[in-house]
Amino acid sequence: MFKLFRYFTKKHWIIIGTILLITIGQAYLELLLPALTRQIIEAISRNLSGVVDTNQSIWIIGTQMILISIGAVFLMLCASFLASRLSASLGATIRKKVYEKVDSFSKEDLNTFKISSLITRTTNDVTQVQMVIMMMFRMFLVAPIIIIIALIRVIGLARTPVWDLTYNVLIGVGLLAFMIITIFLIVMPKFKKLQQNLDDLNQITKENLTGVRVIRAYNACDYQKVKSDNVNETIRQTNTFVNVGMSFFWPGLNMIFRFMNLSFTLVGIYLISRGYLIGANMDYTAGLGTINEFAQYSNQIFMSVMMMSMMLIMFPRGQVSAKRINEVLERVASISDENASITYEQLINNNTSPLISFNNVSFKYPNAVSYVLKDISFNAYAGQTVAFIGSTGSGKSTLINLIPRFFDTTEGQILVNNFDIKDVKMNELRKLIGYVSQKGFIFNDTIKNNMKIANENASDAKIWESLEVAQASFVKDYENGIDYKIVQGAKNVSGGQKQRLSIARAIVKDPLIYIFDDSFSALDYKTDKLVRNALKKHTQNSLVLIVSQRIGTVLNADKIVLLDEGEIVAIGTHKELIEKSKTYQDLAYSQLSAEELKNAAA
Repeated sequence: MFKLFRYFTKKHWIIIGTILLITIGQAYLELLLPALTRQIIEAISRNLSGVVDTNQSIWIIGTQMILISIGAVFLMLCASFLASRLSASLGATIRKKVYEKVDSFSKEDLNTFKISSLITRTTNDVTQVQMVIMMMFRMFLVAPIIIIIALIRVIGLARTPVWDLTYNVLIGVGLLAFMIITIFLIVMPKFKKLQQNLDDLNQITKENLTGVRVIRAYNACDYQKVKSDNVNETIRQTNTFVNVGMSFFWPGLNMIFRFMNLSFTLVGIYLISRGYLIGANMDYTAGLGTINEFAQYSNQIFMSVMMMSMMLIMFPRGQVSAKRINEVLERVASISDENASITYEQLINNNTSPLISFNNVSFKYPNAVSYVLKDISFNAYAGQTVAFIGSTGSGKSTLINLIPRFFDTTEGQILVNNFDIKDVKMNELRKLIGYVSQKGFIFNDTIKNNMKIANENASDAKIWESLEVAQASFVKDYENGIDYKIVQGAKNVSGGQKQRLSIARAIVKDPLIYIFDDSFSALDYKTDKLVRNALKKHTQNSLVLIVSQRIGTVLNADKIVLLDEGEIVAIGTHKELIEKSKTYQDLAYSQLSAEELKNAAA
């Protein structure tokens, strides 16, 4: 929990210091009241005994008590306001830090945490920490101060025979501490399990919502219901255990509190009857003031312990949440550019040939035994279209994902304009790249804003030009044109339309390197060819890298890299490979006839 305090700024520490001073002032004022109450009782006692008329002093003391109470309430409100602002500020800072950290993660890092878990850590866990911080600086801070001052005053009051009253306070505090620690040790492990259960519930809910078509198509509703019921039952059992454990707290607190009040009364009666607290002229009522002061101090102590107990109830869950947040924040990114120094300008100015060069690149996933890519070497030049083709699992997409450093090579190196990409800052490297993934992703925003993600300075004319190249003419049919809003999940456009919008977004950027990772799979053959022909004219000075399983998509590429089981089998044009490579022939004739291949290549 306290590790998160490193995100407090100087301003926050000033606020914390102010809260501490206000809290000390509040505690001091509140602990003046028992002594003033004793003075009133003693004044009334003297008045009743006829010793002196004390009505005026009673009014003066009463006025002081009212003013002190108002001051204590005012300070309490100030402390609560500052504590609320402080916790809200820390919560916002933590959410920002978690977002920035997750944004810096590579695919390997993201695979370490489930998406559902990251959502829980960013929302529910941060809220838990925020609530604990607020209670810590509001309740947990004032309680120890009151307890310490009240105990000092109780001991100061305790003349030798009155130590019996002091023992009552110390015994009660000891019993209460024992009860709290016992419940704390029993319940805390379950809070961690409860947060993990929430991760599982989020995961199943996400699966049910995103996979609803598959679930219904395979009549798997009952299967998913069983999974959901199992998680819900686990959460119910955990919550039941926690609630049962915590249910002993309030009855135990009330029992100890009532026992203390009863013991004060009985011990006080005993002390008065023995003559220890008798005033002048055998005034038996004089000792009531001392007993009342003891009772009020003990009540203050127990109320403070109760506030600390409420804090300790929430602290275990907050501690678990803080630990889960720190796991994300302290995760060392597997791909870092801390030592990188090459900028975008240096890359552009060093425009040498080839543009991209793979030198003996091998790659395997973390903790994997076998390599996905083995000894990959090839060159690609500006103005070329280089295609990667092969059977499923041959490593095409993995190879492409090494260029923007979604993963890092295990062996070998990748050069861009003769610079090792590990020496280039990732943001600078990715300025060169227009990337279209296998599953085109469109944000819940207008088409214009989706395009401006790639190039925030793009004009409307540039956006329309890019849409035209991507054969996204359907945008013209919308009443709002490029201001048409895409709903969440892009449910108001088809798969092919979504893919074309993704392609248009890459074109808006005008990058030096285009990467199309099986991006034409959702297009029909006619649209596929139209898009590629338009791209050819638009990208004459850029390098276009295409991953595809369709022979028809790669026929006209300047260079085709044929992969099989992570190794390069052959490199060449379609004409060269169809003549020399048996693997390429088998792949080509499995999709198209000889006549179709001839016509397609024409």
